[in-house]
Amino acid sequence: MWASVPKMRLFRPSDHRILLVDQDPEILRLLGASLRNEGYRVLEADTVARALAIANEWMPSLVLTEAALPGVSGLDLCRELRSDRRFVRTPIIIESALCEESDRVRGFESGADDYITKPFSVRELLLRVRARLSEVRPEPTAKAPGARRVGELQVDPEGFRVLVAGQPVRLSALEFRLLLLLLNQPGEVLSRKVLALKVQAKRAVPLSGRAIDSRIKRLRRKLGPAGAYIQTVRGLGYRFQPAGG
Repeated sequence: MWASVPKMRLFRPSDHRILLVDQDPEILRLLGASLRNEGYRVLEADTVARALAIANEWMPSLVLTEAALPGVSGLDLCRELRSDRRFVRTPIIIESALCEESDRVRGFESGADDYITKPFSVRELLLRVRARLSEVRPEPTAKAPGARRVGELQVDPEGFRVLVAGQPVRLSALEFRLLLLLLNQPGEVLSRKVLALKVQAKRAVPLSGRAIDSRIKRLRRKLGPAGAYIQTVRGLGYRFQPAGG
């Protein structure tokens, strides 16, 4: 009697989100179009701050980043992602014009899984992306955040919706990112500097600690009774701690 053979799981690009990070609008356009033509869902960022904000909201399946970015580099982005347990296994590919062995070593030491030097063929890049995503288990879409309920608070990251005691709460994009970042790391104290780096989008001037305090105060007020879940840890920062936790 023949033993049954397990079915191979089909690779479907549409199951995957790719975060594409590059300061060059033309590169974003060309690579973004190539990836979308393959069926991938593509999220784009031109700075590390923007990339971290997108990663926190949308949990990409793979990150493709240029090494040379304005201000904070792509290598720093790798280190920041690897320091977050949610992205420990997320494939990261670095693209760079630097091709010396020492440059590649620094890329891998920063946490990258692959390193491709410019100029490169788009076809080669697409093959590397597919190879890295094929290695990911479990299915990346399973890691995407679904609706969350904590006490009186309900958050739907995909639908950008927040309910408190069944009533809708209107938050700004930055307030929503703050809430989601704290919610996804319950009990962990996040400093004002970390919060500012991870939630700000395209801003010429980074958010200050005082600005974060102001946004947290406004967020708590909007959340009403659920605002108490966001606790201040004096001298350190903030954490999300549900009632009774």
